[in-house]
Amino acid sequence: MRDPALDEPPESLTRTLVRGVVYLLPVIVLYCVAGWNSGSKIFAPVKTIHSMTDSNVDRSTLYRDIENYNLVYTFQSNTILGTGLGHPFELAVALDDISGGFKEWRYLPHNSILGLWAFTGMLGFTGIFWAPVCGLLLAARSYRMTRSPEERIAASVAMGSFAVYFLHCWGDIGFTEQKSIFLVGPAIAIAGQLAITSGAWRVRSAGNVPVQQAA
Repeated sequence: MRDPALDEPPESLTRTLVRGVVYLLPVIVLYCVAGWNSGSKIFAPVKTIHSMTDSNVDRSTLYRDIENYNLVYTFQSNTILGTGLGHPFELAVALDDISGGFKEWRYLPHNSILGLWAFTGMLGFTGIFWAPVCGLLLAARSYRMTRSPEERIAASVAMGSFAVYFLHCWGDIGFTEQKSIFLVGPAIAIAGQLAITSGAWRVRSAGNVPVQQAA
């Protein structure tokens, strides 16, 4: 016999974890402030965050900041349709020439999100990202409506996959990575199936579908 308690949502555990994070926030903030400009090993995580956010500290961060500016500049030249895939982004501000090791550097920018905005415009970007955004919505709705732990885990994994994909696309060349295809594809399939089985997306029965009358 299956224990009915296993099907109950772990609300108490969730509340405990959320409270723990909230209580630790002041400590985390103080830790970051204290180690922001420190070279001590104990503040190594803070140093990593500092190098990713401050272009004056890391040359790679400066490169990406300028690259992002150029992508926004390119997007502004054609906000609706973009410049088109296969066209390089504009260099409003000069960048280091890295063509020796990466010939496609002006066609595959690090920030895939801004890159798609620049190359495909608002219409193209909306059409391309419509599928993963809908998948994320269906996974979130399914998580609230499912009852078994297995289905909740599946919905959580799907939501996490979409989050990782969006962060990857924003932080690096994630749109053209083969791993991204194998990450997002199954996540969309899982989210769609869970939405149907959980009732998050209701499917009309065959009896409710109007039948076209013969002429």
